[in-house]
Amino acid sequence: MPGYALLVGKNGPKLNVSDGDAKPLNMEEMKSRAEGRLKTMMAGANANGIGMMGGGMSRGFKRATSGTLAQGISQLMHSPVVDMTELTGQYDVDLVIPPPQDPADGIENRVAQAVDKLGLKLESRKVPVAALVVDKIAKTPTAN
Repeated sequence: MPGYALLVGKNGPKLNVSDGDAKPLNMEEMKSRAEGRLKTMMAGANANGIGMMGGGMSRGFKRATSGTLAQGISQLMHSPVVDMTELTGQYDVDLVIPPPQDPADGIENRVAQAVDKLGLKLESRKVPVAALVVDKIAKTPTAN
């Protein structure tokens, strides 16, 4: 499928290595923590509801592998992102996505800018994606 490969940039990754003794957080734990941060940010927003970094946003990853980071980026971009970094550690990452500079500035470009600051890069290419294919549906259930 068309998607993105998450690769190491030419100057190497700029990721903060996490405490090696702790187990990695799964996507549900990260989502729960992100929702808590969002509530805190919104509580500090002005009367118009604006306050999330002037239209930008931030997403934190704690004790994340590069594969978990790729999954999180995939959710932000609504497109498959496959980890091809070959990084094996756990990292604490704050992905800071800048606000749009003009109305045509899409989320893909803004996320790519944020990823570049981490010493990584997103490359558009065809990527392998697991898919579930249903080849037949019966209108009436049949006995087993």
